[in-house]
Amino acid sequence: MHMKIFNRTRNRIVVKNARMAKTFWQRGLGLWAFPRLNPGTGLLLVPCRWIHTLGMAYAIDALYLDQQGYVIQCETLHPWRIGSRVQRAQAVLELAAGTFAQNQGRIGDQLVWEEA
Repeated sequence: MHMKIFNRTRNRIVVKNARMAKTFWQRGLGLWAFPRLNPGTGLLLVPCRWIHTLGMAYAIDALYLDQQGYVIQCETLHPWRIGSRVQRAQAVLELAAGTFAQNQGRIGDQLVWEEA
């Protein structure tokens, strides 16, 4: 499923072309199938509380979202790292490193998504 992800708080599009990973296998594969995340693309893992970049060759931004889509934590993960386990997280949005800051995103922003 392809979708757009919008920062309702900042009134900005964060991702124009995102995929959602909802099944065990989709979440397990994650970004391994992508040589690199391009600007404007991302992967939303639902449900998800923590991620890793083991086996990956590039850094990513990880946005941890609560049940209402509010960003409760954000971290940049470099290759071969294990991210924080965020107990309250219901989803994690993976973006190209630096994307969230470039879009002036902040902890507490609410993200919403819709099928493209």
